Amino acid sequence: MQYVQMLPEQIDAGFLDRFDRFQKVTHCWRKQENQWKLLPIAFTEQWDAEELRRTSLGLKRIAGNGAVFAAFPEGADCPAAFAAVEGEPIGSRLQYLVLHYLYTDARFRSQGLGTRLMELACAYGREQKIEKLYISAHSSEESQRFYRRMGCVEAKEIDPHLYELEPCDCHLEIRTGYHALSGADQKL
Repeated sequence: MQYVQMLPEQIDAGFLDRFDRFQKVTHCWRKQENQWKLLPIAFTEQWDAEELRRTSLGLKRIAGNGAVFAAFPEGADCPAAFAAVEGEPIGSRLQYLVLHYLYTDARFRSQGLGTRLMELACAYGREQKIEKLYISAHSSEESQRFYRRMGCVEAKEIDPHLYELEPCDCHLEIRTGYHALSGADQKL
């Protein structure tokens, strides 16, 4: 597998044409009465051609002011997984960059691609001197298991705009490893 930081000119509307964003969901996490509960909520997530093109163009935009990482099988031109980190900090102290996308093609799951892409996304945050990534994450049991395993926790500061866009998502954060103390740049 080859991991690449994509340039905007390397991404076109057909970048994800053969990407299989399929997920059969049986349970989702929901916050009820200030407690997280795993509920039987079943549906199938499958991106159609329009959603794949919209996401490709979103990746192109993000690659221009943030970072897009993609995992390519040898000789392939469609990624097996991708992650995208927005370039503009958010939060009361500008402590977050948004991890806008992190998806693995259904045919390539459970091979460590998401883990490696999360590592690359956190490294990018460190390079930008950002403390944490903010993640508006799918609430499915499987997605949340992955994020918790990576060390994500409930976001200390919920972004109102992102919450309004996806109120059923789990709003999480993960430390990048960068920390500023008393105005001095330090790495943990």
